[in-house]
Amino acid sequence: MSVAGTPKTTLNPARAPDTKIWQNPHAPSLDNPILRAEKPKLLEIQLGNLCDMKCLYCWRGNSSRWASEDFENGIIDSDEYQTLMRDHDENFKSVFWEWYDSVAKDVEILSLLGGEPTKYLGFWRMLDRVHEGAKRAGNEKLKIRIVTNLNCSADTVIKLCRSLEKLDREGRRVLLDVSLEASGTMAEKIRQGLSWQTLVYNIDQVLSLKLKHLHFAFLPSINALSVVPFGDFLNFVRDLGQRYERSIPLLKNAVNKPTWLHPAILTPSFRVYFDEAITLLNEASEQHFPEEQRIWGPSWHLYGEFLRDIQGAIRFEFDSAPQELSKDRVAFAREMQRVAKLRGYDFAAEFPAYADFFKSCQRVDPKNPPDATLSDFSKSL
Repeated sequence: MSVAGTPKTTLNPARAPDTKIWQNPHAPSLDNPILRAEKPKLLEIQLGNLCDMKCLYCWRGNSSRWASEDFENGIIDSDEYQTLMRDHDENFKSVFWEWYDSVAKDVEILSLLGGEPTKYLGFWRMLDRVHEGAKRAGNEKLKIRIVTNLNCSADTVIKLCRSLEKLDREGRRVLLDVSLEASGTMAEKIRQGLSWQTLVYNIDQVLSLKLKHLHFAFLPSINALSVVPFGDFLNFVRDLGQRYERSIPLLKNAVNKPTWLHPAILTPSFRVYFDEAITLLNEASEQHFPEEQRIWGPSWHLYGEFLRDIQGAIRFEFDSAPQELSKDRVAFAREMQRVAKLRGYDFAAEFPAYADFFKSCQRVDPKNPPDATLSDFSKSL
């Protein structure tokens, strides 16, 4: 479990990095006052990397399945694997709860992150504990944020629904942010380990509760592979909102690391997919619950502006690409090929809309990429 508490920051929807302080022999001890935040407004708790999925844009620090795969294939040694997979430090947990009780009155948003938080046996107790701590401190404004893939078993989604109902009865606001940026089989290909049928069932179970204090949103991790199928994903979200008569915000998040999965690696021919998505967003923003969207989160129109900014980074063909971009394209082909081989599929066949781009990336000479200035590429990001 790693914790980030800060008195004055803007909440970053991206998953927190793996920063367990006890892994650093030079880190201060847990009782060192330098680590103590006195009046945190925002608090993130990363429970660890336990996860049932290995998304193509993820890594071993946030996914135990990635960690297992890297260990089995000799990418990491047993020491690093054991460090990634070991249980929470009991002393750290004890210190944390003592500290939390002392600051619970001030926390406005507390985020529970993974891995996949619902995979942890202690998640349910933690959910109760943070709520009860805030309740004892008289903190009615605390919002509990859960970032989840919602790819859980029927028993787990029942347990989740019961917890959400209990919190709703007591007036506790819950922000349920579901990580997703594609739909159907494309979602399963990008977020490997996902069952689309299970996810849709679980979403229906949660939304059918119609809880007053539940804020349900999607947290797309915009990456190079999500650009083509993103319009279909938006149609899925729009239809879901119409069916349950509620706005469903989209939270801004893009994959910046690894850089070879940022949409900026793509060629200008992919810009059309952003145009289609932005048109759909603008139309939906005018038709469905615009006032509620402004209350709950960024409207779909504002999300379109976010996509337009990302689209602006897609500027270079292969023959005019800066060296840094060319290196990222080489890395994209190399890593996608490596992962596809490990997991037993052909990348070009699995992602046909990217086949030509993938093959062009394979033809770039990593030792002699096109000569252009790095500053041109840097300005586009």
